[in-house]
Amino acid sequence: MRNYLGIHNHSEFSNIKVIDSINRADRMIDYAWDLNMSGLVFTDHDCVSGALKFLKAYKKKLEKEWIKVNPDKELPTYEQMSQDLDFKVILGNEIYLSEEGLTEANMNGVDPCHFWHYILIAKDEIGFKQIKQLSSAAWRRAWFRNMLRTPTYPSDLFKFIEGGHVIASTACLGGYTAWCWRQAFHNDDLLPWEQGQKEDVEFYLNKLDNHLMAMEDLFGKGNFFIELQPNEGAFGREQIEYNKFMIERYWGKYPFVFSTDAHYLKAEEREIHKAFLNSKSSKDREVDEFYRYAYIMSVEEIRSLMPYISDDMFHEMVNNTRKIKDMCKYYELGQKQVVTKVNYEHFDAYEDDLEIFNDVDEETYPNFYHFLTSADPTDHYLVELVAHGFVEKYQDHWNTQTYYNRLEEEFWTIKEVSDRMGQNMADYFISMAKIIDIMWNEAGSIVGPSRGSAGALLINYLLGITQMNPVEMELPFVWRFLHPSRPDMPDIDVDTESDKRAKVFIEVQKYFNSIGGDIVNICTFGTEGTKSAIKTAGRGLKIDDDTITYLTSMIPNERGFDWSLKDCYYGNEEEGRAPIRAFIEEMNKEPRLWQLAQNIEGLVTRLGVHASGVVAVNGDFVDHNSFMKTTKEQIVSAFDLHDSEEMGLIKYDFLTVSALDRIRQTMNYMLEDGTIEWQGSLRATYNKYLAPHVLEYDAPEMWDMVGAGKISSLFQFDTLVGAQAVKEIQPRSLYELAASSSLMRLMADGELPLERYARYKRVPQLWYDEMKAHGLTSAEMTILEKYLKKKYGVGESQEVIMQIVMDPQISGFTMQEANKLRKTIAKKQFREIDKVKEMFFEKGKALGTSQNLLSYIWYVQVAAQLGYSFSEIHTTGYALIALQEMNLAYKYPTIYWNCACLSVDSSAINAADFYNLIEEDIVDTGDMEGKKVQNKMDYSKLASALDKFGDVCTIKLPDINKSRLSFTPDREGNTILYGLKGITRITEPVIAEIMNNRPFSSLKDFLNKITKRVVTKDKVINLIKCGAFDEIEGKDRATILNEYIWSICEPKNKLTMQNANMLIDLHLLPREFEFISDTYKLTKELRKNRDANRLWYCADRLDIPPSKLEAWRDELRASNLTAKEIVIAGEPRKVLDSKAWDSFYEKTMSQLKTFISTHQKTLLERLNNRLFNMEYEKYCNGDLQQWELDSMNFYFSGHPLSKVLPQLPYPIDRIEDIVEGMQEGQFVIKGKTIPRMKLFTIAGTVIDKDKVKGLVTLQTPSGVVNLKIYKDLFSTFIATIGDIDENGEKEIEQDSFFEKGTHLLVTGIQRGATFVPKTYKNTNRKSILKIILDEDGDFVELEEKMDV
Repeated sequence: MRNYLGIHNHSEFSNIKVIDSINRADRMIDYAWDLNMSGLVFTDHDCVSGALKFLKAYKKKLEKEWIKVNPDKELPTYEQMSQDLDFKVILGNEIYLSEEGLTEANMNGVDPCHFWHYILIAKDEIGFKQIKQLSSAAWRRAWFRNMLRTPTYPSDLFKFIEGGHVIASTACLGGYTAWCWRQAFHNDDLLPWEQGQKEDVEFYLNKLDNHLMAMEDLFGKGNFFIELQPNEGAFGREQIEYNKFMIERYWGKYPFVFSTDAHYLKAEEREIHKAFLNSKSSKDREVDEFYRYAYIMSVEEIRSLMPYISDDMFHEMVNNTRKIKDMCKYYELGQKQVVTKVNYEHFDAYEDDLEIFNDVDEETYPNFYHFLTSADPTDHYLVELVAHGFVEKYQDHWNTQTYYNRLEEEFWTIKEVSDRMGQNMADYFISMAKIIDIMWNEAGSIVGPSRGSAGALLINYLLGITQMNPVEMELPFVWRFLHPSRPDMPDIDVDTESDKRAKVFIEVQKYFNSIGGDIVNICTFGTEGTKSAIKTAGRGLKIDDDTITYLTSMIPNERGFDWSLKDCYYGNEEEGRAPIRAFIEEMNKEPRLWQLAQNIEGLVTRLGVHASGVVAVNGDFVDHNSFMKTTKEQIVSAFDLHDSEEMGLIKYDFLTVSALDRIRQTMNYMLEDGTIEWQGSLRATYNKYLAPHVLEYDAPEMWDMVGAGKISSLFQFDTLVGAQAVKEIQPRSLYELAASSSLMRLMADGELPLERYARYKRVPQLWYDEMKAHGLTSAEMTILEKYLKKKYGVGESQEVIMQIVMDPQISGFTMQEANKLRKTIAKKQFREIDKVKEMFFEKGKALGTSQNLLSYIWYVQVAAQLGYSFSEIHTTGYALIALQEMNLAYKYPTIYWNCACLSVDSSAINAADFYNLIEEDIVDTGDMEGKKVQNKMDYSKLASALDKFGDVCTIKLPDINKSRLSFTPDREGNTILYGLKGITRITEPVIAEIMNNRPFSSLKDFLNKITKRVVTKDKVINLIKCGAFDEIEGKDRATILNEYIWSICEPKNKLTMQNANMLIDLHLLPREFEFISDTYKLTKELRKNRDANRLWYCADRLDIPPSKLEAWRDELRASNLTAKEIVIAGEPRKVLDSKAWDSFYEKTMSQLKTFISTHQKTLLERLNNRLFNMEYEKYCNGDLQQWELDSMNFYFSGHPLSKVLPQLPYPIDRIEDIVEGMQEGQFVIKGKTIPRMKLFTIAGTVIDKDKVKGLVTLQTPSGVVNLKIYKDLFSTFIATIGDIDENGEKEIEQDSFFEKGTHLLVTGIQRGATFVPKTYKNTNRKSILKIILDEDGDFVELEEKMDV
């Protein structure tokens, strides 16, 4: 018989709540088996997310051990294996029981606030659901303050726990029972367990007694246990005393168990665990002794750590753990996936529409006919929707027989897949159509024409799920989307506007809630990647940054993914990866780093949200899943995508593309100008002007614009690679545009597929020459023409390769085999590729296909797609979005499209732009929520967009009467007007104030109309600086600013002695009044130091400059004013008689009073000029360029560094000349030859920074660039350097380098979309230097950052 059951164990999923475990399920299960334990209970920190993964690892272990013992027997059920092997893995949870109703507001240091640990163990699937219900309730009310808090209320226990399906234990010293014990014996002078006040002892022991009785009543007798844990030494003294107390008081009353509260696997991994926690924790967290015995132990080790317990007691605790094991049944969490249903909204018109299919007969179209005549309401409703779509979309040129044949094939596919899946797939399409309707109508978002392979189905088109007609698009690939040979759930991805992502989710969720269901964002689990594992291990072990940086730089990256540590060290034959020798050598020098990094790699450490995936359910979500919450307060599923699907849920992908935002914004502009007309709804308006069937496809001038790169931000082609692709291919049709999207992603040794396609397009005969060179006969060429002629001999898509290999004249692959080939070549699985290749040649030879033809197909056509291939259906759907953009730019004034691109690319738009149209009666629609939007401008994006579009079109500065929230197109002037949202300090209330009160005839009119508490002085100044008043004032900006400053500086009309302080402080009095000024200042100080009886001025602690002392002594003696020494408040002080001093003061000030009276005019003029200059200097320093930077974070009228570049000591590179990855020689590090990257140097001005992302945006004379500054370096450069003076104030010696307006010289390399500062030691200069200019804007020097 195996020994104890470990009832309290933490896996990596505990890290979601608090980073403290390095345990992985498979290793834990293996180790527990090796220790002869009878099993494990997984009890993560209020987290059930690992449940399915634990059970999978468990089942794998059962199979392995069963086969060892019974090699010749057939595997029994898992339940039988668990009984025969006497080993179970059980699901549980560690909850945090709090005071009833506890919220974040109670964490105020006054209200009681506790989170007592409790262990819950599920006896069966009902018990696990109750645990999920408790966990969901806690996570729904979770909050984040220093750490995640998930309080379970006592009422939750009584609400969800019933029927004896859950076992509970009192947990660790963090539990309620240990807290009562501490409170009972607490005393400030002695250790908690040594002595206490009698009344406290009785009070808390009664609470403890009552609690234990209540818990036993709740969970049921035999289902509630007191948990003890082994420990020793000084740190373990509290645990030992608690154990002794509980045994002495409660042994025989309640059953006892022990646990080790395992957070790492075994004693030898303690240092690894400690280093991991060190790398992730604050300095004041205890990460060593606290976890000293928190690992899985053998029963013998546990016994040795609990010597104060008798053998009989210990044996009974072992048996009690086994009783828990025996009470827990084996159960599965996986459920059959069930298609989510929506309400069937029958309309009379739908029934009428069915008449269009009256000519469908059973003999010709048996499956189509089956759906038409089916008694199943789901089948009938689907065919109603299909008929309605057919009637609505019908075109006179449609060949009915062609469409019926296509529908027959699709209905056959749906029926066959439904039969094999055991449920009606029709519901999936019905639900998807409803979701699309909600996206259009309730969420108010454009929905993309098609994404993925869903566009292959005519049914999807007729239901409005997709917008492209696969019959007219010549996409005969129904099998690519769905086929009985792979009976999977359909999977339709949907694109909406980026700005509507949240609204789409809310509206779809609202609908499902209304029919008794729910829709929830899918969670993701962040893990430690290869580089992250090395960095984390390095921090934990305190290894120098240079070593870590060198190691991480060796990690190769393929298709956006780093190699694993194992692949780097050992290689991976299947993936074609050889070991990296330099990596191996370095890791061998740091064995602890290698060990720790391996333990950390892949470890779950955080919770996130899937970028697009949601799961929908009819009924209670917790029947299938559980709720959690991200750090951004977003409710998500507790199980990731794969586990959620395994537990019976269907995933929907709500994706977004900014191209739809650009299209929407263009529509908004044209609606506003009356260029297009609102059709009653967004969908109807879109369908009239932009639906695929109304687009222009063939206009030569439009395609000329594409080939010449004259359409800004063209979808899928707005990168350098994309621009080069269309320039090379010069597409003249949607088909060629779609092919271009695939071709530009395919790689090859030698000539690229894109280049070959363009060459063969120009000279088609070259393809035939290629085939002849490979020995193909005319007949073989004819076979390939069926698939490749319209592709100019280059098979760029997944579907064409599948068609070729399925051809009975080539290799006759089945659908399953062709699909396997598609997946294999896309993932570049070398071992599998070799198998498929062998099958391809063998089957081809068996059919009599020549070696030449097979070799040509494999080595020329298939090889081009290895590692990356696209679906032709997908690229066609995305090419349609590009075609919509082309139509907008070609059929209408291009300024609309350019302005929309500028607005979207600069993040200067949001839902408010559309609501402007509603409010101005341009668009009429029903109630819409969410009109209030926040003015959060991303100035980095704004600058990049302004830089990009400044060369495309004319951008005019803001106009106070014409500018809208975002950029506005001026059709007549063919210009774009800058938006109010892009002006710094101009918030939504200010914009509303401007738009509600215009037009303005002048600045004065503006100031009279607006509310000054909303549009404050600094906001008016920024409006002037950016040029918003240039047109209505008809003056240069400096004059407008001068006049405004003069109006607000409040010039004085008369001077009195009340103005003396101002005249003195501003040094406006003649030199002969210096003594009078000093007297005035000294009196102000003396009056601050008067005694309580107001008899004396204390004069001994005044800060009087030495140069003044002698003059003062003579003057005071002459006036008989000498200091006396008296005792005040028990302290000797030097004082002046207050009456005598005041008399002296009045006499002295009379001279000033006379002077002010006789020199009013001169003093008034000097004072008012000084006040104006002070106000002007405060707000308006600099020139026009500086004002533009101040107000718009961008230089419009030239860059101040342009004239400085020739003066700098280093040559400066233009942005367009910087090449990523360019090499310049090599150097040797530790015997290893490393290519030397070419360094580039740029000079620019800081216009924005983002500390979280580590980005600093520079505007250089040649363009805008984002610097990538890593965390530690960022902190260094934003620091202000200086010493603290005697008054506690910091005397600044050097400001931050990343403040707006700072000029920088940066040396580094291009990496992706960012410029990374970098220098080599032999360059003898820093990567980031500050450029210092003089008052005339000329270069003075370069300044290095001081040490912090």
